[in-house]
Amino acid sequence: MRRGKNNLYNISDPQWSSFLNLLDYVLKNSRFYKKKYGLYGIGSTKDINNKDKYFHLPLTDRNELSKNQNIFPPYGNNACLDTNKYLILRSSSGTTAKPFLMPISKRDFLNTSNIGVKAFRQLGIRRGDKVLDLHPPGSHLNVFQALVNLKATDIPWQMQTPFQIIHMIKATKATILITSTSMMLHIIDIAEKEKVDLKNHKLRFLVIGSEIVSPHAKNRIEKAFGVPCKSFYASLEFNITAYSCSYRKSPMLYHHISSSSIFEVIDPKTHRNTYMGELVLTNLNRFDYPLIRYRTGDMVKVIPNNCTHHKFDYSFEVLGRIDKKIRFLARYIDPQDIQLHLQSHNEIRDFRIELKKDFISEYMLIKLSINNPLQYKKIAKKIREGFFEKWGFIPAIEVLPSFIFQFTPWKAKRFVDLRSDDHVKHNINTFQTITSRLALSLYYRIIRRYTEEKK
Repeated sequence: MRRGKNNLYNISDPQWSSFLNLLDYVLKNSRFYKKKYGLYGIGSTKDINNKDKYFHLPLTDRNELSKNQNIFPPYGNNACLDTNKYLILRSSSGTTAKPFLMPISKRDFLNTSNIGVKAFRQLGIRRGDKVLDLHPPGSHLNVFQALVNLKATDIPWQMQTPFQIIHMIKATKATILITSTSMMLHIIDIAEKEKVDLKNHKLRFLVIGSEIVSPHAKNRIEKAFGVPCKSFYASLEFNITAYSCSYRKSPMLYHHISSSSIFEVIDPKTHRNTYMGELVLTNLNRFDYPLIRYRTGDMVKVIPNNCTHHKFDYSFEVLGRIDKKIRFLARYIDPQDIQLHLQSHNEIRDFRIELKKDFISEYMLIKLSINNPLQYKKIAKKIREGFFEKWGFIPAIEVLPSFIFQFTPWKAKRFVDLRSDDHVKHNINTFQTITSRLALSLYYRIIRRYTEEKK
C-alpha cells in the first residue's frame, strides 16, 4: 500500500486498479461526473496519475444527486444506462427526506451480492444454514443472492406480524435471523406481552442491519434470545460494505471490506481527513450508477486494527447520523445529539421525539417506553434536568407502550418535526372548536339559570 502525501488513508494497489477502471467507464458514460470533473480539468484517467490526487476529487452527496434526479427524471444523468436496461429500482425509505431512487443493473447487482457473500461468511453464515430474512421485499434481493451463493437456505419475510414471526422462527427451525433493531425490539416486546419464551429455538446467532445498534439494545436482544447479536454496515447506495467483529462485544465494531469501496473519514466542515468524522466511500462495484467520494452522512470513529481474527483494512464504530441542525426555541439543536443523550439512559427501551407548535408557542414532546413504568417520575426528572443543563429548555414527557414506535415494518422514525402549517392549523382549529363549545355551553347555562330564577 502507498499512502498519499496529504491524507491519512491508504489505497491498495488492487483498489487503485479497480478505481481507474471505474473512472474510465464513468467519464465515458456518466454525464453527471463528466461535467463535474470537467470543471476541475479531469477528462480522463491520465489526469489522475497518483493516489494523492484521488483525495482532491470533489465530494458527492445525496442532496446533489436528488436535485439531479429532479432536473433529469427519473434517475438523473448520473445513470450510465438507458432506463429500460436496469434490473432493479430501489428507493430510500423516506424517513429522513424525499425518497431517493437507486437504479441497479444486472452487473452491479451481481457485484454487490458477491460482497455480501464475503460479509456473511465472515459473520459465520455457512452452507446449510436456514436464514430467516426479515428484510422488506425490495431490499431482500441482494441478501437472497448472497445466501444462494453461500448455498444457504433463504426464508423470505412475507410481511407477517411480529407474533407470527415468533412462531415462524420455531416452525422453520431457522438457524440465523436477519432483521433491523426496531423489528427485533418489537418482537421482544410482543413476546413479553404474550409471555413467549424467545430462547426456545434453533438459532445460532442474530444479524442486525440498516440501523445503529446501541450497546443497551444489543444487550437486551442477546438476553432475550440467548444467542450472540452480530451486524453488518449497509446502505441503499453501497449495499453491504462492512461486518461486525465477532470478538468484540460492545460497542459494535465494524471491519471494512476493502474490495467493496475506498474508505476515508473527513471532517464535515473542513473536508480534511480525520479519524472521527463523516464516512466517505467510493463504490468499486457499482458502475452503472457510480458513487465517487460519496458522503454517507454517517459519523464514525476509526479504531486501530488490533483484531487478529479477520483480514481487513480499517475498523470503525458508527456514532450516528450527521443531520442538519434544526432551529427550535430560538436556538439550533442537533437531532443526533438528543437521540444519543436519550440512548445513554439504560432505563429507556425506545423513544420518539416530536417537535410541535400550537397557537401559543412551540415545544418538544418526548414519548418514552421504559423498563419499569413505576420509575417514570424518577426517569422523567433525570431527563428534564439533563435537557435543561445541556440545551436550556425542558421537554414534555409521555410514557407509552413501546410498540407504538414502530412506524414502518423495518425502521422506526424517532425524530419528527410536526411544526408545519397543516399541523398548526389543525391545533388552532381544535382549540377554536373546544372554546366555541365551552362558550356555547356557558351561554346555555346562563340562560337556564336566568329562566329558573325568573320562574
